[in-house]
Amino acid sequence: MIDKEAQICHAGACDRILCTRQEVINLALGFTEDFRCIHCLAKDLEASKDALLLLLKMKDYVNSRPCFAKEWQKYTSEMDCPSPNTCYPAPCFATETESN
Repeated sequence: MIDKEAQICHAGACDRILCTRQEVINLALGFTEDFRCIHCLAKDLEASKDALLLLLKMKDYVNSRPCFAKEWQKYTSEMDCPSPNTCYPAPCFATETESN
């Protein structure tokens, strides 16, 4: 489902590294060609301007769908996050009770 090679966000001049979880979010939202980072996705979607809020909403959705959850769960800890300075590893890896 997801390429093993790291993807780069090419929306605007962003060039952030995309983790597998961000790739899954793109697929769940219907973006199948040019993947965007969570920040660019939030900007592109009129319904959400907040990247963290989008991540949390999509996290719940993705984990409710086995085909997406399988890829999402390949990352097991915050140490798997390839870009902790430009993303949200703590909420991304929090259990459901920790993130509420």
